[in-house]
Amino acid sequence: MKTDPKSYILHLTVEEFIEVLKENLPALEVQAQPQPAAAAETKEGPTFTGRLVYGIKGIADLFDVCNKTASEWKKSWLKPAIKQEGRKIMTDVEYALKLYGQKRPQQPQA
Repeated sequence: MKTDPKSYILHLTVEEFIEVLKENLPALEVQAQPQPAAAAETKEGPTFTGRLVYGIKGIADLFDVCNKTASEWKKSWLKPAIKQEGRKIMTDVEYALKLYGQKRPQQPQA
């Protein structure tokens, strides 16, 4: 069934609308597929699938600092490793430790 492309959707019946979608969805799916090169790139960042710590107290215990320092770190360099939903704070431990290593490079031992 061929419909006029300038007709309003509200003038179509449900059956006509579904048919228009079926005709046009395969073309949209081909355009929406990611490029193979983009899929091969690995994204560096928090996964939130490994070990997690919760809250400011969890950050403070992880790095052995006071709550005030943990709160300041949460707002600054540690922000990429943290996911917050409302009052619940989750920190990806592995990524947080990696960020800590980048922030404070290892000093050569004498």
